[in-house]
Amino acid sequence: MTTNSMAKLTRRSFLTTVGVGAAVVTAPGAAAAASGRARLAAGGAVQSWPVAVEAMKAAEESVLAQFRPAYLAEVERFAEELRPRFEKGDLRASVVVAPGSAGEERAKQAALDRLEGACAERFGVEVVRAGYEVEGDDVLGRMICAVSPSAPSWDVDDGDWSHPCCAAQACACSDVVAVARRAGWGVRGA
Repeated sequence: MTTNSMAKLTRRSFLTTVGVGAAVVTAPGAAAAASGRARLAAGGAVQSWPVAVEAMKAAEESVLAQFRPAYLAEVERFAEELRPRFEKGDLRASVVVAPGSAGEERAKQAALDRLEGACAERFGVEVVRAGYEVEGDDVLGRMICAVSPSAPSWDVDDGDWSHPCCAAQACACSDVVAVARRAGWGVRGA
């Protein structure tokens, strides 16, 4: 667990966290084939910065493509497990603030919080808050942000998230809701 007060989240930051070397080693054929000019020295070290940049770009999608199907399959499994809770209205997709209905608003927020909490626990992206500091698993949070189909809608690249796990929770929650909505399980938004 690490502490970040303002970590900039990008799809590339996931690979940076894991390490460029690991990405290139994981997909050496893809990186070399994609660049055509990539010349790896003995032991797999990239010989120049331009070649390293090309190898990184080629390896990024290759590495993420290995993780994305596993994540999406887990999203599907988890959504299926939550189906009864969606159908009875125990979980909600969003909260709409209505004037003069504080009790109803709190109930809707609690339903959304339950869903986000369940997603955080399932995907291992729980956060611990202590004042302005937020702790969580940076690597896992960045990985989910990198492979989640909903990451662009959450603007995880803008750097305004207090921790990668906070953005990952939002992404996982949105991905699970998308599955439930497609399946027609009575997901309530408001």
